[in-house]
Amino acid sequence: MKQCFTNTLAKQLNWRGVNGKTAFQRLEMKDVISRSVRNNMLTKAATDQEIEMFIKRWLHLAGDRDGGRRQREERRQTVQHSCLETTHGFSGPSPDLDQESTPGAEGSRLH
Repeated sequence: MKQCFTNTLAKQLNWRGVNGKTAFQRLEMKDVISRSVRNNMLTKAATDQEIEMFIKRWLHLAGDRDGGRRQREERRQTVQHSCLETTHGFSGPSPDLDQESTPGAEGSRLH
């Protein structure tokens, strides 16, 4: 599937077409991929359900590829840090600092 779809396109697809995305199950590419899987000697016995499961998983993980997971985590940390500063006036150590350099953390690590 990686050879057929860019990750940007994959993020616009899901199996059933919910949430404004295109339904992969209705695309001709579904049949092309199924035939390709069955033409491969190692996977020729794959059932429709098995192929469908792998396609769904591949499409579902599109958001994590190409750094998507890292970008979401960075945004989450930025928002969380901003919320702490805004609501509690806290401007403590950044999340990048090692736990050992935090005051009072001497006994928190197992040796």
